[in-house]
Amino acid sequence: MALVKANWSRGLTDPLYVETGSDSAFWFSPDAEALSAAEGILSGAECSIYSTTFGSKKIEEYRAKYRLTREIYASFADSSTSPSMFECLQGFDVRNFTLANYSDYISSIDKTKLPGILMDTPVDSLEDLTDREHELFDSYLGAATYLAHTQDIVDSVFSLADELRTVVFYEVLDKYKSKIEEARSDTVNCLATMSPLEYSDKLLHKKMWRRGPYSFFAFSPTVFSRYRAVRYFGARQFLFFAIQDAVYDNEFILIKLKSLADDTRFRIISLLKEKGGLQGSKIVEATGLSASTVSHHMKNLREAGLVHEETDGATKYYSLPTDITQTITDALKEFLP
Repeated sequence: MALVKANWSRGLTDPLYVETGSDSAFWFSPDAEALSAAEGILSGAECSIYSTTFGSKKIEEYRAKYRLTREIYASFADSSTSPSMFECLQGFDVRNFTLANYSDYISSIDKTKLPGILMDTPVDSLEDLTDREHELFDSYLGAATYLAHTQDIVDSVFSLADELRTVVFYEVLDKYKSKIEEARSDTVNCLATMSPLEYSDKLLHKKMWRRGPYSFFAFSPTVFSRYRAVRYFGARQFLFFAIQDAVYDNEFILIKLKSLADDTRFRIISLLKEKGGLQGSKIVEATGLSASTVSHHMKNLREAGLVHEETDGATKYYSLPTDITQTITDALKEFLP
């Protein structure tokens, strides 16, 4: 796979790495942004920044070209369990992050362990998958294909990321230079008065259940991630937080209002507000509903952006975003007088 080196001579956004303490750093990488965009496009995410940057027609061409990987991403039960190349950051020095360097690093990892990065355990065959790991996939065939074509999937994601490094892509990043600098300043200032875990809670708009200990924290603003905020962790934590300009549309607010309009889901929201966060099993006990019914409602609430879901082994924890009221209010103000 040939990866061209980005041309920085045109004054485009450069990578940044700023140490913010003995165990934390601010990090921004245009190549990581290209990788985020590639994963978002292949996952089927409908982010306006993708269509405005690359064009809807071109995105469909990319998805057709990398059809196998696109279908593998689609075979996962939901977007929160989809694989990500960023889960391999644990053993990599992000100060040296380029598509070429990172691709080589991932390709050097034992292929039987790559699926384990996603599933928290090394996997040699389908027979090694636990029931919970099987549940990550919508189909047995999806799991089999993922295990059999891991390197092909890695290669195609990086190949697409390379294709996305167009002049327009860099021009979009260049427009966010001031926001990237603002994020750097905020990160430095916040970490001067709070711990990296406290700052992580602030960026994620929740109090995380899984709290380490972590030996290192990296905080990275992102323009092209399909997530508002996402963290990858093991011994170290890497947290990406979106800095895109807020764009509200009819679908954004309607999804939230439709989800809230259901009596059961509204009751669950009220329960989470009262308790501050609960295990899924505790929600089942409190509501008197079956586990499958609660799971259905929690998936709806999560996809509507109304709850956070965090997995710890076989246990799922749910909590409300701390800014959900403000988010809905801001969106409504775009449409109502």
